[in-house]
Amino acid sequence: MGIAKKMRNLRAALVLIVLAAAVGAAPVQAADDGLSATLVAGWDGGGLAGSWVPYTVALKNDGGRDFNGILVLRPRLFSPPAGAAFVRPGGGTGTTYEMPMALAHGSDKRVTIYGSFTDAAMGGQSYEAELVDSAGVSRVVSNSASVSSQVLALGVLSDSVIVASELRDLPRQRWSSTGIASFTAQTFPSSQAQLGGLTAIVLSNFDTSTLSQAQLHALQQYVGLGGSLILAGGASWRRTLSPLPAVLLPLRPEASSTISMEPLMELLKVPSKLEAASVSGRLAAGARPVLSDRAGNPLLIEADYGAGRIVELTYNPADEPLASHSPEYRESWAAAVNRVAMGQVPSKQFPGPGMIAGGPGMAPFGGGRQAAEFQIANLVGDAAVNALPSLGILGALLLAYVLLAGPLNYLVVGRLGRRELMWISVPLVAVLATGGAYAAGAVAHGSDFITNEVQLVRLAPDGSGDVTFYDALFSPRRGDFTVQLPEGSLGSTAITSYPQYYGPGPGSTAGDSSDRLMVGRNPRVSLRNVSVWTPRNVKLETTLRDPLFIETHLKLANGRITGSITNHGHSNVRHLELITVDGRIARLVDGIAPGAVAQVDGALDSLGASGPSGMMINGGIACGGKGCPFPGGRVGSRTSPQRASELRQVGAQLLFNGNGLVQALVGTTEPLPSLRVGGGRPTRTVTTAFVQPVQMESVDSLPTAWAPPRLIAANSSPLGGSVPSLAVLDFDLPAGATTGLSLTSGGNAGFAAPGFNGSPAPGFSPFQRTLGEIYDWKTHSWSPLDLTKAVQLTESQLGPGLVRIRTEGALFLPRLQMSNDQARPSS
Repeated sequence: MGIAKKMRNLRAALVLIVLAAAVGAAPVQAADDGLSATLVAGWDGGGLAGSWVPYTVALKNDGGRDFNGILVLRPRLFSPPAGAAFVRPGGGTGTTYEMPMALAHGSDKRVTIYGSFTDAAMGGQSYEAELVDSAGVSRVVSNSASVSSQVLALGVLSDSVIVASELRDLPRQRWSSTGIASFTAQTFPSSQAQLGGLTAIVLSNFDTSTLSQAQLHALQQYVGLGGSLILAGGASWRRTLSPLPAVLLPLRPEASSTISMEPLMELLKVPSKLEAASVSGRLAAGARPVLSDRAGNPLLIEADYGAGRIVELTYNPADEPLASHSPEYRESWAAAVNRVAMGQVPSKQFPGPGMIAGGPGMAPFGGGRQAAEFQIANLVGDAAVNALPSLGILGALLLAYVLLAGPLNYLVVGRLGRRELMWISVPLVAVLATGGAYAAGAVAHGSDFITNEVQLVRLAPDGSGDVTFYDALFSPRRGDFTVQLPEGSLGSTAITSYPQYYGPGPGSTAGDSSDRLMVGRNPRVSLRNVSVWTPRNVKLETTLRDPLFIETHLKLANGRITGSITNHGHSNVRHLELITVDGRIARLVDGIAPGAVAQVDGALDSLGASGPSGMMINGGIACGGKGCPFPGGRVGSRTSPQRASELRQVGAQLLFNGNGLVQALVGTTEPLPSLRVGGGRPTRTVTTAFVQPVQMESVDSLPTAWAPPRLIAANSSPLGGSVPSLAVLDFDLPAGATTGLSLTSGGNAGFAAPGFNGSPAPGFSPFQRTLGEIYDWKTHSWSPLDLTKAVQLTESQLGPGLVRIRTEGALFLPRLQMSNDQARPSS
């Protein structure tokens, strides 16, 4: 019997060993079953911070079984860039996305998820994709892919395969590399929000008639809301330019012609005898030729549409004979790209030719939007439900609890002669006090979900646009909840990643790692392990359903904004203000009803440090109020007018992208319906503001910082380790700024180019003499320019609303600006 029992035990042990081996081998088998996933993040690794970028996953199933489960896209752990200051430990920043996934055996699939890109102070944002089966087992994890705002993201629509390579090889000025997203008529998005992460879109040798009306409208909206469009004409101008909306054509095309490349190459003092096929026609209203030959035939034309800019080359660098001549085609693309790429760097103080590349402390591409969202995060977190009681109330409650649980309790049980009851009465007092506090909170806050919501509407010139919702959601009970987003919207559970650097603001703005966003036509957010009255953040962007068209006719005269504003929309607009790129504000009118016209006359005053909030204009922080990244005051202390005022100013910051000609009309309007929680609408505190780009019809004075210089040409790249010995700068001038203009350098002309840490570059004297020239638009010639003193400008030096200078040597121009000595504003 003993031997038989031992044999049974041995067999049982063997069975357990085999089962254990099978269980241990199962994950290995599941991880090696023919599934593969490859992730590409952003637009070829690039994107504008604060925008939506694509995360494309290539899936393949070479195994023998079908896969059914979910695709998970999650942020990887955050790794701060070298030398970053004020970093606190943290996990991955960003939103985790999920979508159902079925992949038959022997098949492959490409899936694109648009996610919010929050650049960790130029350190980039990394993601990875994972396939998880219906049993919750991870089957495969993709590579890690990252997006960086230091990668210039260009979208390309072209039938020519060489255009993408030509653009990728451009000399880098203020970006680390160039990312190219090549589109076809089938892959081009039909939503402007899906295009918003691109610095510019390039059309060259492309049959634009193959785009749908929805795609053309998305392109028009993309430009109107701040994007940039580069057009190339040349021999194929009819198929490329003619099908475009008229508002996107700086030149109304009429006929074919030829143009010389001499004016282009002469900028950098390089001779050229090449000629190329071009398009000729009539200039659109507001368009200006920024590069022309001596006969006045334009090579390069600029126009503004809404908050965006359109640059048109009348010829095509991808055509012969330019395609076979590297200097000409490279400088042609560089001339167009530089005019829009440099404007994406929000910098009120232009980093001259010696500081073109971004270094520590320099704002990234699109940094204006992410910095603005950091301020919005403070507004969203500043909710009364999120506020702590005053110290007086807390002190009184604590004192009452101590007295009740201690001396009073002791006296009562002492009079009863039953002091042993304190073993029961003290815990009972604690339970009653805790329950009473919870009940008081429930009575004060109610039993509904509460959201503190900010709605920001961005308007294009035709009244269309989009609206971005920022919510801090508070739950009256613990548990898991589902938040339903509007149909077709893009969503995120993270407003900004800046708290990784500067510490958390009111509430957590970086999102919760357990939350999930289910993508699809009807997106929803799964909030997990929600605590009572603890905020969870949701951000979403969707198309504005009802156009809000506001027509403006404004001018700046004697330090005042005058003119008329017409409300062509269906909603009331209130508290209309004009905010300028140099950080000043004119309060215009209290309100305009639908269909009404208001005559306005408001003084243009400085916001100043005592203003209702801080502002960040073109990347320069003027901070002194509750809108600052480090807000003062108690959480929940903002009044509704203060919240609206701060939101309007942040909306202006979102609009400015370095284009000194565009000002911001801001106001408040009616709240829009947004998210649902558990099938119902939460109780909400909501502030809705709009921002619309405006160009002054005339300006009688040119305030400081209104016309920031733009680097449009340079003969070397500082990222290559050398300082440009020659650079060309343009100043944009608004209409009417034609008399009494002077060019000054703030007394700093001649400084040597600083290194990336702000110190002088090796080998350069701190006061090295610098040569300069200014362009005469009538004679097409350059004359010497002494930048050590103010230079009065002549009419022929103003050109088509431009002032152009060329510098040689290591010039650093931190304060090179335009001013009007005859009509200087009072600010």
